[in-house]
Amino acid sequence: MKNFVFLLSICLLTACNHDSRNNTGNRLKIIDVEEALRHPKPFTLADLGKEQTYIPLETTDSSIVAISSVTAIAVTDRHILIGARNVPIKVFDKATGHYLRQIGQIGNGPAEYTNGTSFSTDPITHKVYVRISASKYQSYDITGHFLETVDWEEAAKGMIVAPYFLGDKIYTYVNIPTEQTCILSYLYDVNNKAIQDSLPLRWGNDIPTGKPKFVMPLSGAEMLGGMSYIVQFEDNRWTYGLQNNASYWYYDGEVRMKDFFCDTLFTVETFNRLIPRVVFKMGNFGGFGRYENKDAMEDKYIITRLMETENIIYFNMFKNMYDVDSWLKGNYNPPYCGIYDKRSGETKVMKSVSIENDKKDMPGFSIYNISTTGELIVCYQTEDLVEARNKMPKPEQPEWLKQLKEDDNPVILLIR
Repeated sequence: MKNFVFLLSICLLTACNHDSRNNTGNRLKIIDVEEALRHPKPFTLADLGKEQTYIPLETTDSSIVAISSVTAIAVTDRHILIGARNVPIKVFDKATGHYLRQIGQIGNGPAEYTNGTSFSTDPITHKVYVRISASKYQSYDITGHFLETVDWEEAAKGMIVAPYFLGDKIYTYVNIPTEQTCILSYLYDVNNKAIQDSLPLRWGNDIPTGKPKFVMPLSGAEMLGGMSYIVQFEDNRWTYGLQNNASYWYYDGEVRMKDFFCDTLFTVETFNRLIPRVVFKMGNFGGFGRYENKDAMEDKYIITRLMETENIIYFNMFKNMYDVDSWLKGNYNPPYCGIYDKRSGETKVMKSVSIENDKKDMPGFSIYNISTTGELIVCYQTEDLVEARNKMPKPEQPEWLKQLKEDDNPVILLIR
């Protein structure tokens, strides 16, 4: 019930008028996470999508990327981009896996970047944006040529401000607000170099007092949605946020948004017109605020990452996010993953992020990201695949797997 009250308040605050509610009400989907958590069900690769494509990335002296250093992957309609520490971003052909080129150069010059571990691709313009600082990115075209430095004022003040690049515009979102935060998000036009619109805070005066007194980066947090931080403020309340995971994405010609601390997915027509599309019914497993005391999340779950394809919504969840002692000891609760099937309306939640491959002897996997064309992305370490190959009868080995060597570049699995 609390989720629906919150949803109603969002509609009022964002000026959803009577007609818009009537026109979109029949499209609102309810994902019953509470029921799925009470009855967990494992799911496999086949549940994620019927089309599955394995793409071995070509290994040459110019293209080699140590799998242990891979920290960023982006897949567009025609390309696969791999980012790693201390090497330029590599571009591969999506259809063949052949190495094509690199994006820019490593360095501190005006057209360079210090590492390739944080970058984004624009689904409309196909430009590549590489992070230099919180509000400064280097822009390149897909051929690798430098375009410009995009540097915008951080009107949305906060500890972590995550941008989403779309059609030469930037949807900037405050993932960890502070007492200086006055707006939740704003839309910045790169060409006009001006803020077009903004979304005010939705939590009234419920913001932390004083400065952060404890900040902890969470290691191995890709399954939470990228580089994650938990923060304790001087009033002893806690929150968390993600540096590389914006709350916006582009799907089926629409801009979508989900705030970390809101159980509703919206279509963004304008910032004063957020139209509810999906509600995650968390029940007794949810219901906490952006700023809470440490024990408020002891037995609660939060949806940390969301990916939407044509047929499913895939999501990750985490419990006891603010259990610092467990994080420090490496005994933290592992993330969960779940899927909502748009066709059947069925929701499944699994007590792991490791998904079983339906093909016998093939290793399990975790979802890394999603492509700009709606394919779920998996990055396989070649040594795991070689080990799996050794267990397979030769007639059952696909040709690409027969040719794989342990020190080759990663193999990308795309699922639609």
